[in-house]
Amino acid sequence: MVRLDAIARSVIRRFDWFLRRLYGIHEFTPEEDCIFRLAFGKSDRELTLSDGTKILKGETIGEFHFWNERIPPMPEDGPDLAWGLQFHRLMRRSLAELVRYIESAPEWKGVKAFKGESAVDAQDGLKQAAELIGRLGFDLLPVGRSISRLKSFFEFWENIYLWSLIWTFNPASLKGKRLLGLQRCQIWISRRRLLERHKSR
Repeated sequence: MVRLDAIARSVIRRFDWFLRRLYGIHEFTPEEDCIFRLAFGKSDRELTLSDGTKILKGETIGEFHFWNERIPPMPEDGPDLAWGLQFHRLMRRSLAELVRYIESAPEWKGVKAFKGESAVDAQDGLKQAAELIGRLGFDLLPVGRSISRLKSFFEFWENIYLWSLIWTFNPASLKGKRLLGLQRCQIWISRRRLLERHKSR
């Protein structure tokens, strides 16, 4: 008998495939160690990154999306040192591949910054995530709740979708966490810092 959770995960995988095609999210390297996909996007806020790079609202940016199928499965008891080191290595490898790609593709020449989104435990995860990605040159910005009812409605379903992706591809990472206890956050890195920190020499 086919289990209901297997059917649900299959539906989520197909929906994720559909959204990737809809938003132009593509694989930019054949390297198997890369855990990013990439797309063009627009900044949803005006901000200044920690290295001084200024981004205007509506400005074209790069959006990297985690290649969920390639994220190492988390141990059932939560992340351990081995998992953390493996994930860190894959992140560095992926960022180096991203540098190679944007330097060789003329359509990315004017893009000043890159953004990703994730969800972490609101109580303990923000500090840990900020420390981890800070070592890689990223800025972490929590996504605050909108006061607009319409935006709040869409944000609620975006949170559901993020949770469903984690449940589908890496369910052990949800252990001890509640859907309403997850905090969405953006991780940003400027083109300048990306090249300074991750360009192969």
